[in-house]
Amino acid sequence: MKEKVKGSSYQIAAVADILKYTGSLTNAEETFDTIITDSRKIGKKENAIFFALEGKDNDGHKYVIDLYEKGVKNFVVSQSYDDLEANFIVVPDTLKALQTLATHHRSKHKIKTLAITGSNGKTIVKEWLYQLLHDSRSIVRSPRSYNSQLGVPLSVWQIQEAHELGVFEAGISLPGEMQKLARILQPNHGIFTNIRSAHQAGFANKSEKLHEKMQLFHHVDKLFYCADHQDINEYAEQNFDAEKLFTWSREKEANLKIIDVGKSQGNSIISFEFKGQINQVSIPFTDDASLENACHCLLYILVETYPFFKVKNRFRVLEPVEMRLEQKQGINNSIIINDAYNSDINSLEIALNRVHEFGKKQKKTLILSDLMQISSEEDQAYLRLSQLLKKASIDRFIGVGSALARHKKLFHIPQQEFYLSTNDLINDLDRFEFTQEVILIKGARRFRFEHIVKELEQKTHETALEVNLDSLIHNLEYFRSRIDNRVKVMAMLKAFAYGTGSIALARKLQAHNVDYIGVAYTDEGVELRKAGITTPIVVLNPQYETIKWLFKYNLEPAIYSFEMLEKLEKTMLRSALVLQYLPIHIELDTGMHRLGFKSDDAAQIAEHLNGYPNLTIASVYSHLAASDEEMHDSFTESQIREFKKFCTTLKSLTGQHFLKHIANTSGIIRHPQSHLDMVRLGIGLYGIETCEEVKGKLETVGTLRSTITQVKEVKKGDSIGYSRAGFAKDNMMIAIVPVGYADGIDRRMGNGHSSFYVNGKQCPTVGRICMDLTMIDVSSVQVKTGDDVEIFGNNILLDDLAQQINSIPYEILAGIPSRVKRIYTNEKT
Repeated sequence: MKEKVKGSSYQIAAVADILKYTGSLTNAEETFDTIITDSRKIGKKENAIFFALEGKDNDGHKYVIDLYEKGVKNFVVSQSYDDLEANFIVVPDTLKALQTLATHHRSKHKIKTLAITGSNGKTIVKEWLYQLLHDSRSIVRSPRSYNSQLGVPLSVWQIQEAHELGVFEAGISLPGEMQKLARILQPNHGIFTNIRSAHQAGFANKSEKLHEKMQLFHHVDKLFYCADHQDINEYAEQNFDAEKLFTWSREKEANLKIIDVGKSQGNSIISFEFKGQINQVSIPFTDDASLENACHCLLYILVETYPFFKVKNRFRVLEPVEMRLEQKQGINNSIIINDAYNSDINSLEIALNRVHEFGKKQKKTLILSDLMQISSEEDQAYLRLSQLLKKASIDRFIGVGSALARHKKLFHIPQQEFYLSTNDLINDLDRFEFTQEVILIKGARRFRFEHIVKELEQKTHETALEVNLDSLIHNLEYFRSRIDNRVKVMAMLKAFAYGTGSIALARKLQAHNVDYIGVAYTDEGVELRKAGITTPIVVLNPQYETIKWLFKYNLEPAIYSFEMLEKLEKTMLRSALVLQYLPIHIELDTGMHRLGFKSDDAAQIAEHLNGYPNLTIASVYSHLAASDEEMHDSFTESQIREFKKFCTTLKSLTGQHFLKHIANTSGIIRHPQSHLDMVRLGIGLYGIETCEEVKGKLETVGTLRSTITQVKEVKKGDSIGYSRAGFAKDNMMIAIVPVGYADGIDRRMGNGHSSFYVNGKQCPTVGRICMDLTMIDVSSVQVKTGDDVEIFGNNILLDDLAQQINSIPYEILAGIPSRVKRIYTNEKT
């Protein structure tokens, strides 16, 4: 989690007492109000304290010296820094220390707190309660979904004297975690949203997960939940006093009885009975999840006796809570970060962190609407905004709305413009030159900034490959959990990152500290370097004519033949590069019989390298040919043995120390003995299950979507498509989808050999796949023009689709051309 959270001011000596640190301090009277846990976080370093958190994949202690040089003077660490003139509080566990400080901070304030947990809906319920009640109470809440062992203490740190209500969410992934969050939050009230299969990997079963989540509420005065969730209701009735339980239900008697839900034109009217009175509220949503979330909010508000007449109309204008930032390709090689549905300062700070990932050299533009849901003085809120933008190093600021216009003198951005309305800006967009920059678009829903996004988005047709960057990181962390901490990870981004887009993925993986990135060809590595990627890059198939680019762009070639090695040596001599250092990666063929040296080539390789001391072996690697199949395990084991023997020989002949890696995605899971010094994570990173052991453990990264262009009736006996390959056996309805073999749709998917997912149904293809269009049978489902269509994703699994047409997921993903736009989604955490 990227982090810098501002709270109350503390003296460093007081924190030392709280954390029971008895050592000396350089300046015990130093004060701070900001906690930093990520050195990349934007903002001032003065009046800050850095907690050097230690995780499985990163260690905050690596950044202490850099932060010290940048002006941070207060640190909580687990190792000594006697040579630095700063305050160092040394503790055994820095995360535990942060939680202890947050617990103390919470205890200082008499604020009433509402804690929310459950499988789904936590963030939406929290945000909707804020939308409904912020005018009635001074509320502090978790930023977005800060609900983890780190996120909860950072959320609590925001509490100040003026706050009257704290609304915090809590999430867990392992048994024993919720007790820690309960001690920090000390909740007075609780909402349990639901219990489902989401996030269940760390628990033995659903019952254990329910029990662990309920630990949050053991000391609450009131617990709110839906009595229709039988398992929650039974647990609550067995373990809590009845007077503490407050429920709503559509099926049984409850404090809040839902009588009826009417749906019309995108709105739902909820009729209910509470304390013998019948009333209703309207919400601008019709899906079941939104209805459940709204009922949780309604129950809490009614029980807590907030004036219903004041909040009733606010239900009608509840805004959707966009959980993800969308990254899209913009005009003139720009990148759009789309957050066009809300505008508050906390979520803006999180969005700016995403922009910050693109590096200092990248030009950055912010298009922002008036702030909504301001709980403090307007002047103070916009002063804080101006300070935030100054720290964020925004190059161009475009403000929309009357409040921003009133406060424009507070802003001092190199380029800044202010408009009273969205239409005014759209009418003036042509005079801006948006070129090769990152554009963050963030606005409250009523400003309808989606129209600005549409104007600035690179024009493509309706089909898009949605790439979920959070799922990518989930999969990365899953595979990391299967290897030892010392084992490095090379993330494979060859073939345009298996069709998903290498630059966006490389940025995300770099932010999560992968050790190497692997690409197929030199130009792929050059593209990443030009995009600001600094992680070591291995080029697996460098071509002779690109050798000079290896030196220029600091790329590390794989060497798989003496011909390649000699060509590299000659180029170095002719180009006066012989003195330049170049790490190389030696490839050994242990049975794949593709590229690679033979095992008996070790002496000759050593002879070459000993003559060129600046050619240093960074790693030696090989490919497992059948690591996913149990029937070939003995062959896999023989490959590993041969590889280890070769590495031992080469090391003795060259005297060089190098990394050894042979494990691919299946090898990581099925052959722990193959992990060695590094593993290469390929298709598994993208959520493709290569063996039974990972089923249900990975998340889908790529979803190919399109829309319905036309719906028409076809009479019985009529033909459909080219060569009259499809016929209507009965009267039928078909939909035309603007996606075809020019978009990577394999022609074998036609004539019912595959289905597209529309409105909850799988709809088989009809007739042949055309170049730009596909026809599907929608006779069993209600559809209309513009409805969303999933070609593959969570509902049509890519692996299943590949099997249907006798292909493999690699082929389908890599075959999606650049004319299909990529949209990158990312949680705001």
